[in-house]
Amino acid sequence: EILTGLGEQLCALWTKESPRSSLPNLTTYLDALLSFTRHPSQSVNLYANELWAKFSRHADISQDPTFLSYQPKWIEVALRKVAKVGYPERDDHPACSYSQLDFDNDEEFLAFFLKYRLCILENVRVIASAQPLLLLTLLDQWLRVTLSQES
Repeated sequence: EILTGLGEQLCALWTKESPRSSLPNLTTYLDALLSFTRHPSQSVNLYANELWAKFSRHADISQDPTFLSYQPKWIEVALRKVAKVGYPERDDHPACSYSQLDFDNDEEFLAFFLKYRLCILENVRVIASAQPLLLLTLLDQWLRVTLSQES
């Protein structure tokens, strides 16, 4: 929560009137945020993904070259997270142990997962509307790899 709180402060302070063209620690911060996005716990992921979404919708941050360089990395990680895995009443995925801590049962997990998946897909939509070639390029790469594996 501290990491995302810092990001929300960054959103509030970063404006055209006070441009932040070269934040020396932005790369380190985005690396840390990406690590939270990779974490097996969907609850931790949700905090990180909500912040990625705020950054993507922020008029100034969304245009920053450093942030833009992280969008393909985020998309690759986040789109793997939309698969519904980690039911608390199962033990067939690393996320299950975290779900057992976060949720009482599968129904509670499913209610949470709806919000979780929606957050990720909405952010993908925002990125796609701003940079359609980015998603098409990633899709092209994925298709080429998938098709070459089947041969």
